Amino acid sequence: MRRKIIMCILYLTLIGSLIPLILFTLKYLERNGIDDKVEKTVETIEVDDRSSIQKAFEEIWAINKDVVAFLYFPNTDTSFPVLQTSDNDFYLDKNLYKKYDEQGSIFMDYRSNPDFTSFNTFVYGHSVFGGNGKFSFLKKYMDESYFLKNPSFQVITPNAVYQADIFSAYLEKAFSTSNQPDIQNRDSLNIYFDEVKAKSFYLTNTEISENDNMITLYTCADVGGSLSSFLNGTDRYFVHAILKEIES
Repeated sequence: MRRKIIMCILYLTLIGSLIPLILFTLKYLERNGIDDKVEKTVETIEVDDRSSIQKAFEEIWAINKDVVAFLYFPNTDTSFPVLQTSDNDFYLDKNLYKKYDEQGSIFMDYRSNPDFTSFNTFVYGHSVFGGNGKFSFLKKYMDESYFLKNPSFQVITPNAVYQADIFSAYLEKAFSTSNQPDIQNRDSLNIYFDEVKAKSFYLTNTEISENDNMITLYTCADVGGSLSSFLNGTDRYFVHAILKEIES
């Protein structure tokens, strides 16, 4: 009897130890499934064909109508849906299916116009310690050599496609003057442009014209070299780009 009790305890212990691994595996598979779905959807888009863009959005809207755009990074063949809701909290820990996921989603600031016509559209995403977060790759833009190989990306909306030309990338505190997602006029945008361009880790040739708007990609920075410094830190990576509409 004693032996059976011991074996039962061992079995329960084994099962208990496997549960976290099973849950991790299921979450991993779900994330991969979302990534594959988005990549396949974006692959169908031809930027000069409005019907293909509309079809892609209809497919993704069947999953979640909060999707307002896709970000597509051509040289890396990486793509993300951009979601927006009435606050900046919901998608911090929700995936495309609105299920809990500590890695969250890529999402637009709730104050921005969903069609990227705001002066400075902030787009947020998690950077996970170890490099597995959706926006962890923004750290690469701190290196000029990476920027030179990947100087732009695309913003695909239901009604327009933009080329986003990067002009500044740097490390800054979360609540510095760089954190201005609600710029209200052209003069303020021009002042902001000059300020954040001066903070860049390297020089770029991109300038802003009187009709241009901006996109800012924003994520946590892992500059401390340890998990505790990453979790408790206030440093952020900022990547700014000017939006140029691609004519269809």
